[in-house]
Amino acid sequence: MLDIHIQWDGPYTLPEARNLNGPTDYGLYQYYGDHMIYGPNTLLYLGVAARQTIGTRLRQHNWEKWTASTPEIYVGRVMSENILDINAWRGQILLAEKIILQSHNPTFNSSNLNKIGHSGDDVRVLNWGKRRLLLPEVSISRWEGRHAVGNSIEANSPLRIQSLQNQGTEGVQSV
Repeated sequence: MLDIHIQWDGPYTLPEARNLNGPTDYGLYQYYGDHMIYGPNTLLYLGVAARQTIGTRLRQHNWEKWTASTPEIYVGRVMSENILDINAWRGQILLAEKIILQSHNPTFNSSNLNKIGHSGDDVRVLNWGKRRLLLPEVSISRWEGRHAVGNSIEANSPLRIQSLQNQGTEGVQSV
């Protein structure tokens, strides 16, 4: 299993976050504000800045037109005991974004919500620090890992086993 560790810090005001343009200002960001249905101080958006700084990416959004509240931004960066080359880092941050999106479904997000698109080993994202409303641990296992609940339930369900036995399939044991 691959573990991706994300260290979160914040809160930043929107002007402060838009100034995050240094050499380490790449990663994930959470946008919090008020929502007319979900209430105050809720997670509205989760984004990634993998090829441009967080500050540059945030200037491309116009959320202040969508919510009257003063936003709070939290920034997440990959932590690793090993030095990651740029491709490994980019792969981890993009996968972490998809897994967190799948787990939390922020209101303003509209892409990367239907499928994680990862095959292979199970992946777990561990959120550290000031993660705000994010769960401390989320994984791909629930949706697409080889131990995904849907995969094991469908493959080993009593109804499927009974159906196979009724078809005369040999070697299937009942539960």
